[in-house]
Amino acid sequence: VICSATPECAGPGLVGDFVTGWDYRIENEQLFVRGPHVMLGYWNDRESTDLKIDSDGWLATGDQVEVDPETNQLKILGRIDDVIILDNANKIHPHWIEGEINTISGINHSMLIQRDSLELWIDVSEEIQPESERYQTLYQEAEQIIQGKTYGEPYSIRRFDTPLISTELTPKGTLRRGLIRKRRFSS
Repeated sequence: VICSATPECAGPGLVGDFVTGWDYRIENEQLFVRGPHVMLGYWNDRESTDLKIDSDGWLATGDQVEVDPETNQLKILGRIDDVIILDNANKIHPHWIEGEINTISGINHSMLIQRDSLELWIDVSEEIQPESERYQTLYQEAEQIIQGKTYGEPYSIRRFDTPLISTELTPKGTLRRGLIRKRRFSS
């Protein structure tokens, strides 16, 4: 645990205060931590350990963060490797857009990627049929959310042909983006 919220310091989108014992720094929006809580390394994998923890003990968390100016707490924007940088240099954080899309009743998961253009892929509940009015409404709701967040970049909304399966999700239910891209978009 790096940060923890308490009832006194909880806030929407914030992760709480740093737990005692951590040194931290933010470089290029990535959170680095150091302290007695840092793992010793990957089991029998020195090379991977050296890529994650530098010689001074700083662990690259991979979390993209910003500091909330009012509370001085961190806000997690997503993962460093998940940022989409558009041709106009604007950055899109898929995590936040997907989070909003996932609040739409009938959408189990969503994934925003960039290939030839931005594509929002949605995993729609199986009981919602493509011919139904609810299906059309669901797309309209997703469109309203994504429209203002793409900086005018063209995008499309598509449905996964088959629902995401458990191996494509982490135990927390979040997307295994690399695996999904490899399985579903590598042709």
